[in-house]
Amino acid sequence: DGQQRCTTIYKYINDEFSLTELKPIPYLDENGRFILVLTDDTPENRALICRELGKNETTVTFKSGKYTLLYLTELQSKISSGMVNKELKGVVSSAVMETDNNIRVSVQLDNEETIEKLRALDTTGNAIDIKEICICSYPLADVLPAE
Repeated sequence: DGQQRCTTIYKYINDEFSLTELKPIPYLDENGRFILVLTDDTPENRALICRELGKNETTVTFKSGKYTLLYLTELQSKISSGMVNKELKGVVSSAVMETDNNIRVSVQLDNEETIEKLRALDTTGNAIDIKEICICSYPLADVLPAE
């Protein structure tokens, strides 16, 4: 199964990949093709990574990306800690988006202070895609039918 294979390679890249400075971001595209995102996408680096993974370029598609797996996972960890410690009020969700080579964060409307804190965490300035969302809440009495 392609998803299981991708999960296994993702775990290997995170835990055992020896070429730390070249750590690619792996994912399966909508057609089930195995994609590796590289920040330094050169023929030499492709060959090194294929050798490390025991693959060849006929079974792997390479794409260029701006952010490394290490940078995105460290940034995601900071965001998660901020959510748990209630330092990032209004953050509803946050996830590494391998296909977009960024982190998508959903923030409730009118949380400018939190948005500024998120932007300050991202030293590159563009790795976080912030989506402001409206979470509507109604008093229970307005939702329940009258007796």
